[in-house]
Amino acid sequence: MLGTLPNDHEATFVDLGCGKGRALAVASEFSFRAVMGIELNPDLVAVARRNARRVSAAQPTRPAIRIDEGDASAPALPEGDVVLFLYHPFGEPLIRRLTQHLVQSHAPGRVIHVIYENPVHGAVFDDHPAFRRIFAAMLSCTAEECRFAFDADEAIAIWRLDDDGDDAATRHPIVVTKPGYRAVIRD
Repeated sequence: MLGTLPNDHEATFVDLGCGKGRALAVASEFSFRAVMGIELNPDLVAVARRNARRVSAAQPTRPAIRIDEGDASAPALPEGDVVLFLYHPFGEPLIRRLTQHLVQSHAPGRVIHVIYENPVHGAVFDDHPAFRRIFAAMLSCTAEECRFAFDADEAIAIWRLDDDGDDAATRHPIVVTKPGYRAVIRD
């Protein structure tokens, strides 16, 4: 999914609700300007920081991974373009809070992409006039990923917040098959 985004070398990757930092390690394989995670749970912050140090030691040419402890629903975003990643980190009220925060903190000329894996509350982005959905699909997990995944495939949706007035991509419906837990993309 990260390969679908243009010019990642000019954007900062931010994982909201980064947990132990697995998505951050993957993002560091790409040419992002910076890679950071935000996590509320101090125990998970400690694990994510330890994992980030391991990635940095094993792969010193990758961007350093920074982990901040804090509220991921109203993050202090870095300057410039941003790619936000969410793996169903919280419920609908906090997703609504996040969308409002992103719109209020948006600056002219800045591009914010929101990658939402398992977009149980994706309708919040779809219904907000400032966001355009540019991608939606069910992506199969690789054999290695299946060791960590609950299911053999995952719904992925990407929205863009910017000043570009292009029409949104054809919308394949996001269907919540298990309320509060699992979303799928239908053709």
